[in-house]
Amino acid sequence: MTVSKGLDMNQVFGYARVSTAYQNTDTQMDALQKFGCHRIFQENISGMATHRPALDEMLSLLREGDTVVVSRFSRLGRSRDRLINLIGDFAHKGIIFNALDFGIDASTAAGKLVIGNFAALTEYDGNGRLARDDSRKKPRRSTAGQSQGEAHWPTIRSESRQLHQNQEGPGKGSRIEPAPVFNITSI
Repeated sequence: MTVSKGLDMNQVFGYARVSTAYQNTDTQMDALQKFGCHRIFQENISGMATHRPALDEMLSLLREGDTVVVSRFSRLGRSRDRLINLIGDFAHKGIIFNALDFGIDASTAAGKLVIGNFAALTEYDGNGRLARDDSRKKPRRSTAGQSQGEAHWPTIRSESRQLHQNQEGPGKGSRIEPAPVFNITSI
């Protein structure tokens, strides 16, 4: 779905994306409209998807001097390589990229540096989220006396109680070991 305003020589395109059905793009749309985007593309699709129809349509319309704006850097995508390629293509074609959440302007050297770093962090965050989601889907191993899905990690209080019960003298049972000592000598 796109929202359009009048045509100017250089267009300001906005892109809004959410990944799940229970999310919406309202906040992103508000920010992009306040920025003054002439046309806003929005979709509900994973940032890892290789084919995103609204993004692909926007990319096909971009010309030198146009600007692409996202409300949050991660909305453009979750893959570092895809982000770097997109932003590199923007720079090569003379298209300005702005991420409102970080105040990033890819037309400057500092903006290019920041974008490279944020692309790596965005991919890292996305991979962590996928790992967390995968771990939630796996059935938990049941242990004696516990139902499946029940936490089976010892609590701090129970572990502390066990340490104190096993303690025979100062420092016993605390699992605290002396730190290694290293001697550094100059040559």
